[in-house]
Amino acid sequence: MSKDPSTVHPPGVPLTFDGAPLTASWAYRNPAGEVIGYVARYNTKVGGKKVRPYFRRNGDSWRPGAPSAPRPIFGLDRIEGVDTYAVDAQAVYVVEGEKCAAALQSLGYFAVSAQGGAASADKSDWNPLDGVPRVYLLPDNDRPGQRHMEAVAANLSRLPSPPEVHRVNFPNLPAKGDVADWISERVPEWDGFAPVPSEHRAQLRAALDAAVAEHAEPWRADAEVSITERDGPIPLRPKMPPVQPFPIDALGPILGPAARALAEVIQAPDAMCGQAVLAAAALAVQAQADVCIDGRRFPTSGFFLSVGESGERKSAVDDWALDPIRVHEMEAQHAAEIDKREYELAREAYERRKKKAIDGEKPGKRSAVKRPIPIKEIMRELGDPPEPPPYPHFIVSDPTLEGIQSTLKDYWPTIGLFTDEGGTVSGGWSMSKDNILRTVSGLADLWGGKSVVSMRRGGGRATLRNRRLSLHLMMQPVVAAKMLEDEVMEGQGFLSRCLIVWPESNIGNRRYAQHDLTRDERMIRYSECLRKVAALPIAYAAGRRLEIETRAMELDPEATEAYIQFHDEVEAQLGSRGRYNAIKGFGSKAAEQAARLAGVLTVLADGPGREINAQAMEQGITLMRFYLEETRRIKTGGRMTEDLRRAELLGQWIREKRIKAVSTRDVCNSGPNPIREKARAEAALKTLEAHGYVERESRSVNPRKSNRWRVIAYVE
Repeated sequence: MSKDPSTVHPPGVPLTFDGAPLTASWAYRNPAGEVIGYVARYNTKVGGKKVRPYFRRNGDSWRPGAPSAPRPIFGLDRIEGVDTYAVDAQAVYVVEGEKCAAALQSLGYFAVSAQGGAASADKSDWNPLDGVPRVYLLPDNDRPGQRHMEAVAANLSRLPSPPEVHRVNFPNLPAKGDVADWISERVPEWDGFAPVPSEHRAQLRAALDAAVAEHAEPWRADAEVSITERDGPIPLRPKMPPVQPFPIDALGPILGPAARALAEVIQAPDAMCGQAVLAAAALAVQAQADVCIDGRRFPTSGFFLSVGESGERKSAVDDWALDPIRVHEMEAQHAAEIDKREYELAREAYERRKKKAIDGEKPGKRSAVKRPIPIKEIMRELGDPPEPPPYPHFIVSDPTLEGIQSTLKDYWPTIGLFTDEGGTVSGGWSMSKDNILRTVSGLADLWGGKSVVSMRRGGGRATLRNRRLSLHLMMQPVVAAKMLEDEVMEGQGFLSRCLIVWPESNIGNRRYAQHDLTRDERMIRYSECLRKVAALPIAYAAGRRLEIETRAMELDPEATEAYIQFHDEVEAQLGSRGRYNAIKGFGSKAAEQAARLAGVLTVLADGPGREINAQAMEQGITLMRFYLEETRRIKTGGRMTEDLRRAELLGQWIREKRIKAVSTRDVCNSGPNPIREKARAEAALKTLEAHGYVERESRSVNPRKSNRWRVIAYVE
């Protein structure tokens, strides 16, 4: 196989095909070891692929064309230490595609594949496997892949000395995933085409051998029932890898015990409870201090996303976590009512004086003769109008950027957007197609503490400096999946600024806990601490309304050393072969996020203005290690393509309507709006067919030309 087609590629095989570059090529050989053709792969810009066979000779060059049937099998000569076409191995692994076969070969396995993909089993020559003791079939995780391996097994059963055949379905593969994806999950730096790095081979072999031993099941010739009847349909949404435990101890002596109390009594997942108290703490702290590193200042604000099923008790957790802030907000608003009434009286008096002046009388003087006075002179004599006093408004419910900016401009300089219905944000007007770019850009600027421009009612602009915003959005998985896959939210950096948890559900394993949290010492200490911090006076810049002046917290030498070490450690994993390459936008901010979290914990423990010590920095780093792994798990384990999303949407429509049979015309006429085009409708139906939810009705001589599908399972 050639991985660098710019320097080495088979003669006659073009470097591009339909605009796609040559990604890899694999050589097929005859029993004498001579090359008899190539298969070339071209990766497209949109994540697809084009595979072309080159088995026709033109002198020393190769021309496109598939080999004659029965086609040779790829890989019988590639196993290390075996240089013959005759099989001499205890077990052979049959996979779908040259890429997977070459990957297993680099691990030392005897792996082969048929030329031509999932529809080529009956066209291939399986005779070289006659007499092999055992064959393991490793199907792709879709319906065509399963059918392909059933066809392979049927061909092997007809050999004179048929092997013992086992089918191996690897767990937790993504939809349409294969053994190469299984390897990539464990070796992120592997590009999928070059040989697997030698330092990982022993560990991978042990893991693969264990998976085969656990999941291999004998194939029986008399058990050729449909995939759906035997295993059920293949889920459209990939199952994510297991979650790691949330590091509650790293939350410190105030937040940690409170999170445990919430988890014990409310019995929501630990990560959701820890996330809730951490978000509330960031809201309380953000107006008091920034983190300062080498002259750069970072707010202690935080953006948090928590994902949980309906019934996960998200609301209960959020209510308890925010209770100290809400109590302080109510007390502060009550105290501010006196200032508000005084302002309203002063404003009324000012407006009366202004009206008299404009009508022709000088302010403060009586005159029987009215005469025009220049407006500038009038306004100069009147002086500036009274400014409204700040009105504490810590938690906002308006998710629009305009609503947030209005609150920051007119009422209070430090706020939190907290909701247990995150769908109202991600699916609302502010996140519509016409507004999402401006909204996420504005939120990203507020996270960074940048000045933002607010549009005034009736025209004009106001620049908001030194305002602070934290947010915590709790949402259901279907909402989260859509948000996490949104290209604008990702591309504009909103998601890379969010700390995300998607814990395993506790529903079904909860028993009533008879305990009063209002009397729990852990919650009492938490409440007292957050109310004390939230009540600290806010310093304002002289002559600038609602522009806060936060204290700068430096890192002490040991904390600085820990920060630099963590920064360099994560940076080394952001490259093309690094563990965090798939989340490099998030990873590039990991050290800053760790410092922000350390700043929050420092203010809670020691008050603002103190240095951040090594202990607090290590706690922030521990939390960020969790968030790095959690974000990587969510982004890489549960990723869905646009085709799968449309198929899921169509499947949900079929389920809601309880449809028994559906045609392309039905979908175009009355299906979900995003897939009413014929090409999209057909593609979605074919995806549902590949996953075992529908199958074509044989209403014509050629069933493949039928445009009607029978529903055999509903999408859950």
